Amino acid sequence: SGLSSFASALGAVGMLVAISPKLAMLSLAVFPPVFLFAAWRGRRMRSGQKDVQAALAEATSVAQRALGSLRTLRALGCEAALLPEYGRSVDDAKAKAVDVGDQSAVFGAAVHFAANCSFAARIF
Repeated sequence: SGLSSFASALGAVGMLVAISPKLAMLSLAVFPPVFLFAAWRGRRMRSGQKDVQAALAEATSVAQRALGSLRTLRALGCEAALLPEYGRSVDDAKAKAVDVGDQSAVFGAAVHFAANCSFAARIF
């Protein structure tokens, strides 16, 4: 699979050079930095998603602790004591999820904007 992908990429570059050497050089100069930036952002977004999953696991853990000892908590009259802790853990998970979503949206918008600008620059 790797050899056929390499051959396809090599053929595509060859065709691009045959059609427009100037555009081929520009593409070959721009592609590596863009690829490296996209890979770096992807790793950061994956790491953020792992943080969101960990925060959700913490919120679930708090809920399970409270539900597992519900009779004891009711007997002692302190069932509402765990509510703020659960609320904080859910709010933390939500904040992390919103942050990751915002980062993903900004990255996607930047990629689409850059692609549209490159098409517009080639047309005009």
